[in-house]
Amino acid sequence: MVNIIREGQLDLDRLATLLQKPALFEPGEPLFWDDPYISAQMLKAHLDPNWDAASRKPETIDRSVEWLCQQMALTPGKRLLDLACGPGLYSSRFARRNLKVVGIDYSRRSIEYAKQRAQEEGLSIEYIYRDLVEINYSEQFDAAVFIYGDFCTLSDTGRDKLLGRLNRALAPGGFFAFDVMTPPFSGSQDYVTGWDAAKEGFWRPEPYLELQQNAKYPDDIYLKRHVIIEGNGTVADYRLWNRLFDLENLQKLLRKYDFEIHSAWNDLTGTPYNPASDWLAVLARKE
Repeated sequence: MVNIIREGQLDLDRLATLLQKPALFEPGEPLFWDDPYISAQMLKAHLDPNWDAASRKPETIDRSVEWLCQQMALTPGKRLLDLACGPGLYSSRFARRNLKVVGIDYSRRSIEYAKQRAQEEGLSIEYIYRDLVEINYSEQFDAAVFIYGDFCTLSDTGRDKLLGRLNRALAPGGFFAFDVMTPPFSGSQDYVTGWDAAKEGFWRPEPYLELQQNAKYPDDIYLKRHVIIEGNGTVADYRLWNRLFDLENLQKLLRKYDFEIHSAWNDLTGTPYNPASDWLAVLARKE
């Protein structure tokens, strides 16, 4: 974070410099999802059954778990890795089917909530607070899931590292199910700006000004940027990167890490594949 108050006045020149379009995958504030206040707002969004902002609605999650168990032949005793598990909405459902589940997430608040819920329900789930690209397993899982577009948020370096480590983590013939946003998701949007002033909101419990920027980069990469300015002049720059995929370039990428796409749908409930859809869900298999 930086401060744009200089000698009692706003340093608008510095603010203009801060607002310049960042280089591709240049990070903003680190670990904002672990911020004590913001992570509480994220958890509320995950748990809201009427809002699709952070997690799918409960009925959709139920259908996805049912579908994935069928498609990946996840019978009792099979081992499942849930990447970016959040508060355990999928992990808990898989565990109720007597799967051996490990959930990994980089939000301490979500992991603590998931652990508490598992204990209350008597579910044997191993929840781990960790950057998911740092997983280190050797053929320990029959399947892995990475749900609600989080694959799109990874930088090229992080994505490649994850795929290499995930290949090692899966047993021979193991499945990897995940979903991504596709080029129709953002249409022709190039560069959009906006702002909002709030007395309190998602980003802060006190008044703040939010500057919003959506930027397009080559290769179907988009940035959603939220620059938060507090009353004391403190500026925080939150950057949400997304790379969009179609079926062809996703297949090319997966083959580099010895995965072959087994099935493709519009979502993880099995809706038939349509290339015009905003979403693409795939079931890949380790070769």
